Amino acid sequence: MFLFGVVIEWKALYNVIKGHIKVSWRLLIPAIVLGIISFIPRQYWVLWFGLGLPFYIDMLWKPEIQTLITVLSGILLIRSLGERE
Repeated sequence: MFLFGVVIEWKALYNVIKGHIKVSWRLLIPAIVLGIISFIPRQYWVLWFGLGLPFYIDMLWKPEIQTLITVLSGILLIRSLGERE
């Protein structure tokens, strides 16, 4: 799903492949944070925090939400590295 998010931004990906890299720190930091959150398996979220806690912890138990976060982190990462035309 992370690669799907990267491919969605194919113009920025093309610019990164060509070597036209321009780092946008405003997008890179959230992309890294969301990437870390999305790559932690759901079982560990439940083990660490249990069920029935606040919604921002409980929502990570649902696979659909974790998939959306993974795609969003891929989109933000490639947007933060590639120049937009």
